[in-house]
Amino acid sequence: KQVKKVDIEDGQKVRKIHEKAFYDCKNLNTIIIDGRKLNTVGKNAFSGVKKNCTVKIKAKKSKFESDKKMILKNGGNKNLKFVRK
Repeated sequence: KQVKKVDIEDGQKVRKIHEKAFYDCKNLNTIIIDGRKLNTVGKNAFSGVKKNCTVKIKAKKSKFESDKKMILKNGGNKNLKFVRK
């Protein structure tokens, strides 16, 4: 819960973010994800994340939008700041 930055990028073929992966991480300022292979975001994976946390997603525009929707659907609050890398 004291982590301030998570970087899941370049070469890390993450296909799923598991249930409650970032649950209640109130100190988290930045999450960087290589979204090109991401297929699933588990239930409540982003619940309780700091409201102004920046989520940087490396993906083409259409994939970026679908990843963003998955995150919001699974606990991401509307105050998260999404950035396409």
